[in-house]
Amino acid sequence: MNLKDLIDNIGKAFDIELGYLHPKMYLFVLSDEFYLQDEDLKLNILSAKSNVDLNVIHEAMSVKSLGIECITKQDRLSRFSFIPDVSMSSHWVSALSNRYRKQDTFTLDSQSKVRAIHFYGYKGGQARSSFLSVLAKSIAKDGYKVLVVDSDIEAPSSDTMFGIEASTLANTLMGVCGWSDQIEPLRAFTPISTDGKVDVISCRPSPVDYDLDFAAFTSKVAINPNVIVDGIKVLRDYCETDDKYNVVLFDHRTGLSSSVIPIISKWPGSSVINIRMDGLSLSARSIYDVLFSYNKDYPGCYVNFSLDPEDSESSVISKHGNEIDELLSTLADQISSDDEEELLNEEILNQYWINWYHDRAFFSKSCPDPEDLHVDNRNSISKFRLLLGIDTAIEGSINQFVIDEQELSLSGALDSGLFIETSMVTQSFRLDSPFNYIHGRKGTGKTRLFAELCRRDNGIALLSSTDNDMGISAPSSEFHELMDLVDNDNDKFWWALLTIGMISNGKIEKDAISSLKENIKSGVYSDDFSSSYGFKRFLIGSYSGAKKSFYIDGVETAVDSSKTNLFVESLLRFMNMVETDNDIKRYVSVRLFIRTDLLLSNSKQNIEQQISGRSLELKWDEKSILNFLLSRIYARDIFARHFKNATDDIKNNIGRIREAGLSIDECKKILLKIFPNKLRRSNILTLTFFSSYFSDAAGASDSTSSFYPRLFETFLDNIEKRIQDSFETTIVDERLSHSVIIESHADASKKFIKEVEQELAYVIDYGESHDKAKDFVNSLINELAGKTTPFDPNELSKEIHNNMSHGSESQVIKNALVKMKSMGIFEDRPKYPGMWRAGGLYKSALKMKFKR
Repeated sequence: MNLKDLIDNIGKAFDIELGYLHPKMYLFVLSDEFYLQDEDLKLNILSAKSNVDLNVIHEAMSVKSLGIECITKQDRLSRFSFIPDVSMSSHWVSALSNRYRKQDTFTLDSQSKVRAIHFYGYKGGQARSSFLSVLAKSIAKDGYKVLVVDSDIEAPSSDTMFGIEASTLANTLMGVCGWSDQIEPLRAFTPISTDGKVDVISCRPSPVDYDLDFAAFTSKVAINPNVIVDGIKVLRDYCETDDKYNVVLFDHRTGLSSSVIPIISKWPGSSVINIRMDGLSLSARSIYDVLFSYNKDYPGCYVNFSLDPEDSESSVISKHGNEIDELLSTLADQISSDDEEELLNEEILNQYWINWYHDRAFFSKSCPDPEDLHVDNRNSISKFRLLLGIDTAIEGSINQFVIDEQELSLSGALDSGLFIETSMVTQSFRLDSPFNYIHGRKGTGKTRLFAELCRRDNGIALLSSTDNDMGISAPSSEFHELMDLVDNDNDKFWWALLTIGMISNGKIEKDAISSLKENIKSGVYSDDFSSSYGFKRFLIGSYSGAKKSFYIDGVETAVDSSKTNLFVESLLRFMNMVETDNDIKRYVSVRLFIRTDLLLSNSKQNIEQQISGRSLELKWDEKSILNFLLSRIYARDIFARHFKNATDDIKNNIGRIREAGLSIDECKKILLKIFPNKLRRSNILTLTFFSSYFSDAAGASDSTSSFYPRLFETFLDNIEKRIQDSFETTIVDERLSHSVIIESHADASKKFIKEVEQELAYVIDYGESHDKAKDFVNSLINELAGKTTPFDPNELSKEIHNNMSHGSESQVIKNALVKMKSMGIFEDRPKYPGMWRAGGLYKSALKMKFKR
């Protein structure tokens, strides 16, 4: 006789209660007949009245570990009160015997502010983790702050699925359950368009050094489920504090794993049953019934994984309709309304069956973006979200942009307009992105990208431009204080800066250097803290936290021009060490945002080999920049007042514009509601004017060219000012006038070249003070006005030398022109060896004249 039948038979003859105290279940048979009777007589009475053979009762007690206690109700309250009712326990034994629970006590926990969804499969190979990971990305893109908890305590997979590495116990479920006093989830995904995120608590640390700890953890959970119950309580409190997350997704172990019920009972939620229609799923219906019972509002659903490439929703139903109906019947009682007259029809019930198909998107990436999935799987994700009530975006989560008084800055750090998700930008936001060297020409938006990544907590700013309050500004008093601390040694500077970053709690505060000094003085850090060796000693001896990602920007203006090359050389040596030393890269990654010329002109290191496969050059093609232009037009209220049809079109397409998704033709149709089709200047088409005078293209089909967002920003600012000053002359025939476009571009070009001047003063080695370098650059720019392009750089150097009052040598001027060429201001003229030319943008900004 099985235990179920045994308990049923006894329950017909006596009042019974089930209790559970790990690892044993107790059957309390309650009757006054047992008062003052010896144990043998009690069992005889039990056998006779329940019509169960005495040998069967003894077998249940000895072989099946069922504790049978024949007692009075008073004894249950006094002598056995330490054994809790089965409903208060956290084990499969108690869960599967739920028909005997005291239903009024089965609350387990009040509703959490953070939604829990549990993913379970009775056996492996059912795409449980794959479905969960894509779902996490999908809802994060709608603003959900998602925590994924890898609770598969026998075969964890989250690190592989999300391309992350849990380096310490603080990143793990083991740590949550007592192996660490810190909780530090790993960032796995940050969408660009919303404030959503996907963080992960891995099951165990990745290093093999923790194998023995992991084995001890799994054994302890099996012996004492309260280990994981207590851990989940700690995690739940952590998640609910400061509204860190909206949703927690638990990836559970298969079968009757000892971790499943402790977690679900402590944090009840919807249960997603991942199955395959291979005949092995029907036998677990009682298990599914238990799991569905934990959330009456959203009990859960089935997700069926099919490996057949020819499968469709109709074919799955055709082949497995009877099995599907049988499985869905386990859900019917949970879904049904308390109104007995409301019956579930087949159409409603079938909504709880979701098909998930084998998808080639997983061949190239373990966790692809939802948009890369086959359309059937995209529909399945949408259906799932609707079913579980997570289909709508989080209100206020879309990253908004300021419509009035946008703040611009020299570096772009404070730009507040809509952030455009070009394909390059999307690559840099990937947590598994290999790109540690983000570079581009001046004005291509690398500092804006740096600021956006830091703002989304993708990494911690170590060094930034002067108008950015992230990390240590360069130059600044803090920058010079740290330089003084390391005796102006560039190599030591970077290791000291990294040490500050490691001891900072998510952000480098203003007093970070003072704290570092105090720690050195008190002996917390050794005197060699500012070396790679000292930093490794710090990691091994003092650091116990999670791996951290750091970002560096502002290198261009950190030091005087005569010191820039050496400063950059030391930085690249530092990064090479971080990337190649196993002891360091286990805890640290560093990403550099730098102008292309400074990165590639470093001749003392094999820089091309160092950055191979790790560099990303930022460029704006015509399609991306026109989407950017539309977003900035929409961000200025004056265009909405005077060109409402155009701004309405932009508003209706803002989602696609955010992703740089409008085609050139679509952008053109909207822009021509604001700009005239042609400009009288050279009878040039307006779109041709944009591509010729807002990019550095020197030829008609220059594939290496790039547009400059900052130039368009200033251009629109100038138009806005002119409209405000003189509406009558700036708008003609419901379009912007020719003159306002030409004049606004001219002013924008002047400002752009003035900004270029300021950075040139840092990179052109004039050999004297920074102020004199600035004067030299200013004179050089003025001398270029009116000069012809293309040109012979040697002849131009001599001509400028003869005209300049500084008395600079011709070679000094030639070196300055070479540096300007490395920055993209000049380039070689094709088919004419030795001749250079200025790109369209720079030709206009420098006021150089084209000569055939």
